Amino acid sequence: MSLAAVAWLASMDIAAALAVHPAPEALARASAPPSIRWRCEVAYLPARSTWARHVEIETDGQRVTALRIDGLAPHAFSLVDTALVTSLDNERIVIDLGSREWQSDFRGLAQGRGRCEEAEAVGYGRQPPALGAVLRLPALPAPPPGPG
Repeated sequence: MSLAAVAWLASMDIAAALAVHPAPEALARASAPPSIRWRCEVAYLPARSTWARHVEIETDGQRVTALRIDGLAPHAFSLVDTALVTSLDNERIVIDLGSREWQSDFRGLAQGRGRCEEAEAVGYGRQPPALGAVLRLPALPAPPPGPG
């Protein structure tokens, strides 16, 4: 990445780029950092299942300070242009902040794609799919009996 790109990312105003307009209640809580909540409808293939994924992005007005997906904070995330790149478990996730699109990949075995919109209610709906549900993996055989 060039120095100009790094300087641009450092000076980028995330709230302005996302056209976030805080509600009056949020303005009253000026001490709390602003957060953006999205609900993403993601279609996973080859399982052909759709899951609601909940994304919460906290900013300090200048940069992204925290990220939670379905209530879980990933170990790390990066902002590349307008894309937020992270992973949870085996799912590599790219969220385009400009177009509000979700793309994910389970190490090439399954893919997810969807659109994100403002979340209407606080809280999380269904839990994200388990890896086996997305990939339609067969059940594991029972372990052999131990010495007894």
